Amino acid sequence: MWSDYEKDELTANWEHPTVVNHATSKALLSLDESLAADHHFGWIGKGHAMLHPAVVSMTPSTYPTAASVMDCADLTNFLKYVAATGALKDSAPGGTHLVQAQMTFKDGVWKVSDITMGQPGSC
Repeated sequence: MWSDYEKDELTANWEHPTVVNHATSKALLSLDESLAADHHFGWIGKGHAMLHPAVVSMTPSTYPTAASVMDCADLTNFLKYVAATGALKDSAPGGTHLVQAQMTFKDGVWKVSDITMGQPGSC
């Protein structure tokens, strides 16, 4: 999901997002809203997140269709820029964020169905 979101952020593409490949439900809505807001304000995202996700649980135990995942996402190198000038949007560093995600397995694909991200420095 993150690599899809990084691609979408390069243009703040909210109308035809790539993230739909790996996000659904509340998570997709949240990511689309973020992209639409960035597009509205003339911002784009550049860089890459450093991720080390860990599966916390899977249900049911046999042939799981749901999973809970946690990560301390380092967004130090995934920042917002003003699209028209290429300048940083602000001087706030990306920082580390506690991320909790719920995953759903459907039609042979795991997708993020809900995601919560803490403030910078939350992990």
